[in-house]
Amino acid sequence: MQIGFQLDDTLLVEEYIPGRELRVAVIERQGQLYVPAMIEYLVTESNPIRILQDKLQLKPDGTPACQPEKPVATPVCPAVVTPELSEKLAHAVKKAHVALGCRHYSLYDFRVHAETGQPYMLEAGLFWSFGKISMISRMILADGQNLEDIVMELWNNISSCPSQRGKISVRESF
Repeated sequence: MQIGFQLDDTLLVEEYIPGRELRVAVIERQGQLYVPAMIEYLVTESNPIRILQDKLQLKPDGTPACQPEKPVATPVCPAVVTPELSEKLAHAVKKAHVALGCRHYSLYDFRVHAETGQPYMLEAGLFWSFGKISMISRMILADGQNLEDIVMELWNNISSCPSQRGKISVRESF
């Protein structure tokens, strides 16, 4: 924390949640919220959280270059989750997508407590590069869906009806 206080007067400190790390996406498709295959980052006892080197390879000037070829916390997609956990995570991301006013797609990271199995949302991400290397794209492909079809569906929904951008015609009861 001493380093943190050298950078700012205020710090946010959260309790560590031991367990699995999962990434879950939501995509608006045909008036429904679709949750594709999930990604698990294989954290270990010796590497219990993902660090910068698991996420990005940096250029010498410190700017992002690309995703690392061999992260310590290897991503696995589709994640192996029980039907119960899958349902809990899908429910949570759909609820968050609507509550945050997201449009078209959104992405969420969770920790699943090792002892209780309770999922805790860590963060929401709203970025998708639409390239095959992107995490949302990987989820769609692992789910057996056609990436190009889904991207074109989103594009057509956005461009064909500006007054309806971001609206889902059917909201599920969460």
